[in-house]
Amino acid sequence: PDKKSIYSEFLPNGLKARNEDGMFSQLVDYMNSSKSKFKLIDLRPPLLEAKKEDQVYYKTDGHWNQFGAFIAAKTIADNLRKTYPNIKKYNLSDYQVSKVNRDGDLTRGYLEDTIIEDINLNLKASKEKITLDEDEENGRKIVIENNDPTKPNILLAGDSFINNLHPFISEMGNKVIFYINSPSSRKEITKNFIKKERIDIVIQEMTERYLWLKGIPKELNEDISTLKK
Repeated sequence: PDKKSIYSEFLPNGLKARNEDGMFSQLVDYMNSSKSKFKLIDLRPPLLEAKKEDQVYYKTDGHWNQFGAFIAAKTIADNLRKTYPNIKKYNLSDYQVSKVNRDGDLTRGYLEDTIIEDINLNLKASKEKITLDEDEENGRKIVIENNDPTKPNILLAGDSFINNLHPFISEMGNKVIFYINSPSSRKEITKNFIKKERIDIVIQEMTERYLWLKGIPKELNEDISTLKK
């Protein structure tokens, strides 16, 4: 979700987030009522509930923090476990939790000389077994191999919200492949690639704000569309 959908109470006077009848809600309603084979997971309810416990988005950044990403991963896992019962159960007590202060993308270049306290939960996940980590001009590809065939192989493609999400999603699968933006390397996602890598689960992550564009950015939409060819 966009930050405004979780913290709409902080919008300037005169602005109101259309959380109930906006395009995201329309998409959720359509997917829930359609016979689509794709499952849409609406992360707004669990994040709205979790923010009562602690901050789920950075104060100085438009992205969710590690606690917000943990809640997202837990929700995704709870949904997937209905089909894949060996996916782990996420408990906050399993992580080493500390508090950190950091600056985000909303202050860089604008308020660099202003000190804004932004204290967030920092969750130390288990060390990822990374076998590939490639930086591209506009993105990143990461491959995790946990060598646990009792778990599914997962492919997750999306935008910069994956940066805090991937340490938690990495714990879900046997082999997990991430495409963070990465428009060039995404071209390898085809039916043959899915078959070769024995992918069981394909997750397309997309930030809510892209629904407001006249056309969803090609690099965010091409992953699923290529699988239909």
